[in-house]
Amino acid sequence: MRTNSRILSLSSERKKQIGVFCLYRRYQNMWFGIGKLFLYGIIGLLLSWTALWYRYRDPNTKTTQLYELPQRPKLIGPLAVNDKLQSVEYILKEEIVGPESLVVEGESIYTGLYDGRVVHIKNNKIIKEIKFTKATRCGSFDTEPTCGRPLGIRRLNKDELVVADAYLGIFIVNFKAGTFRHIVKSTVPIEGRFMRFLNDIEVLNEDQIIFTDSSSKWDRRHVIHIFLESQPLGRILKHTISTGRTEVVADNLYFPNGIQLHPDGNSVVFAECSRATVKQLNLQTNKMTSFATNLPGFPDNIRNGANGTLWIGLAGVRHIDAPSMIDAAGAYPLLRQILIDIIPSRWWIQYVHMLRPSHAMIIQLDADGNIIQSLHDTKGKHIQDVSQAFFQKLPYV
Repeated sequence: MRTNSRILSLSSERKKQIGVFCLYRRYQNMWFGIGKLFLYGIIGLLLSWTALWYRYRDPNTKTTQLYELPQRPKLIGPLAVNDKLQSVEYILKEEIVGPESLVVEGESIYTGLYDGRVVHIKNNKIIKEIKFTKATRCGSFDTEPTCGRPLGIRRLNKDELVVADAYLGIFIVNFKAGTFRHIVKSTVPIEGRFMRFLNDIEVLNEDQIIFTDSSSKWDRRHVIHIFLESQPLGRILKHTISTGRTEVVADNLYFPNGIQLHPDGNSVVFAECSRATVKQLNLQTNKMTSFATNLPGFPDNIRNGANGTLWIGLAGVRHIDAPSMIDAAGAYPLLRQILIDIIPSRWWIQYVHMLRPSHAMIIQLDADGNIIQSLHDTKGKHIQDVSQAFFQKLPYV
């Protein structure tokens, strides 16, 4: 019995030893695993830092440019704050999204919408619509390129309008017949570069149109990247309908946006949106000059007013009493490059309004580029953004 008891006792001690050994091996393996993870993490960080060093130190891999805008203007004189944009009457409120440019004729309004439609509105109702594609699910960030996004629109002749679609090209639209013609295709490069972001359009005569291509790199969904990079990748192009020829008339522009025939009939004025300026281009000599500089916002569409004046809608304001992200970021190209790399464009579109003042403004210029009047909604309660202003007895924005 003693022998058996002794054997049982030895077996119990052996089990304890084995248990301690297994526990030791378990902790040993755990720490070894943690050590490997730590080592892999260090290697990963070193590789990441090396890649980032080459990404942001090599000037050949950076796309952002240093820039400096003039000191933001004061809201005094013709820019003095008022409440003229606070008494508004809404047309089709919450029924349409994104009317960018307008042709107003009596009780009729023609405009393009976010979902790709070009519509004829009369007596506060959509009476006709035209789409350039057969896509059915439209009106989102992802569907813009396939559905199209009509922006600039003008009267071409008695029966037809001409429309610039940001993605698809230039179309001639006949609402009476319910038809359209695709006269300029964005899939065809012009002088070696594709048109990525067609924006506004102007009619020189019934056979010639002139239009802006805001960037040959970024499309409309990446509009913030155009501001952040600050590269002169925009162009102005002219198209002759009878011959089908499209040519570049101005190049190396900073986000060319709205375009309008000047009252002199010999030149056009166009917005360099990201530079808060308007320039004038002589159509005979192709000479370009400054027309209006250091504007109190970023100019969008430009349209004629009474007595040789011009109305400009501002896509965002910049003045001495409010912060401006675009002004402040000019001295920090590395920061802007990082923002481009890490923040998805859909987030910019969704949240960028939180980074700018809630202040809507329209300005009126004389034929020499001097600001003579401004209209405001300082809180953005009634109007948040102004892409275009057109006056027919009353202003349409």
